Amino acid sequence: MKISVIIPCKDRPEQTKRLLNELCEQRKNYPQTEIIVVENGSTTDMSFLNDYDIILKHEEIKGDAHGRNIGLELSTGDYICFCDNDDMVSKNYLDVIYKNIETKLDWYTWRWSVDGKEIDFNDDPDPLKTNWALWGYCFKRELIMPFRFDESKYAGSDLLIFDIITEQTKGGFIDEVLYYFVWNGNEDSLSHKHNRGETN
Repeated sequence: MKISVIIPCKDRPEQTKRLLNELCEQRKNYPQTEIIVVENGSTTDMSFLNDYDIILKHEEIKGDAHGRNIGLELSTGDYICFCDNDDMVSKNYLDVIYKNIETKLDWYTWRWSVDGKEIDFNDDPDPLKTNWALWGYCFKRELIMPFRFDESKYAGSDLLIFDIITEQTKGGFIDEVLYYFVWNGNEDSLSHKHNRGETN
């Protein structure tokens, strides 16, 4: 099977290089993996992206939701994952996900860290449905492709999760930290607010 990793990208070149270096290194064991980077709205030099063996698309329209929508249109993977270009994945990110998708469930979610603090899913009544962070999921292609992210809303990317995951879908929980959210000073970040206890 094949995974597509979609990365909307705006500025933050050093963090982007770090993430792409990690993903490209892991892809050596899974060469079928698609790494799709949609660069839009950058005000810094991101020309280094041309040096990577990735699917690269430059867009004038700004916004992560737009970048993710373009990424979905370009993707061909059996399963779709999302990363933010200024975050980081675990050293075994692809390995763990590939082993899990052998069970062919509709979606998978995993443990993740925000601002260096691991989110405690034991506090959630149902961790398979209350993980609202898009980069905390892997979706089967036929499940997510009918949807598109709302580019008019700030949280359009994350809130769509609750439309995708319904009682009719089947998912699995991966009991490992696979993703590291890095706060870059945005006090309105949904992930940062959640870690401060300001979201439901």
